[in-house]
Amino acid sequence: MHKKLLNIQIHEAFGDSKLDEATKKFIDLVECTYENVLQDKVIIESLNDYMINDLHHNNQELKDLNDSLDNFNYQVSHDLRTSFMNTIGLTTMLEKYLQKGDEKKIKEILGYLHDNSNQAVRGIEQFLQV
Repeated sequence: MHKKLLNIQIHEAFGDSKLDEATKKFIDLVECTYENVLQDKVIIESLNDYMINDLHHNNQELKDLNDSLDNFNYQVSHDLRTSFMNTIGLTTMLEKYLQKGDEKKIKEILGYLHDNSNQAVRGIEQFLQV
């Protein structure tokens, strides 16, 4: 197809005059080069499509990892905050019962503080294993 078009353009440019052998070889080389360029274009477009698809896939993986990391961060901060809020509440109660001198309540609250601290440590150890 392209060679025919090229021959028409040459005929229009040079008329009916005979082309010498070197010019014919040059035209063949131009046609061959043009065909190679077309083939390379197809290969490049195919590679480009592959790279775009791969990029979309990698972007989705990154989004999924970010979502997972966000969930993990939320869980860690929520659990740590809960543990600290419990500790604050228990120490406030402890101050109250210290002022009253209620040893029974003080021992009970110290037990809760101990349990709460152990639970927080276990939670942190679980997060560190992830």
